[in-house]
Amino acid sequence: MKKEDKFEYNYSAPTAGERKQVESIRSIYAPQDKASAEKQRLMHLNKKVHAVPAAVSVIIGIAGLLIFGLGMTLAMEWNRLIAGIIVGIAGAAIMAIACPVYRLIFKKLKKKYSGEIIALCDSILGKDENAREE
Repeated sequence: MKKEDKFEYNYSAPTAGERKQVESIRSIYAPQDKASAEKQRLMHLNKKVHAVPAAVSVIIGIAGLLIFGLGMTLAMEWNRLIAGIIVGIAGAAIMAIACPVYRLIFKKLKKKYSGEIIALCDSILGKDENAREE
């Protein structure tokens, strides 16, 4: 046999971690079935109902904290005691409304999306129970 007629084949099996990573990438691009799409929609809605009020209340709290800090700076560094007290109280009031704002937005979003979330849950759970029976 001549040297140029030689055939070489290299094979390397992916490790478990590599295989998991490849499968996760594949799942992004693979066509989704209806149950998978419903589960993703359910997770998206649940995340939205919790994340939006949290983000808004954190922004309000940070704004109130900065205003409160400005009031402290006015009072202690710039010797504007009355202005500092007024600005500090305004900042504390803004911080205090962050929690009620969270609850208010959460209730509104919960009311808005509860029907769709419950319908998705019933659909997913109904399919899971049918699959178990078969």
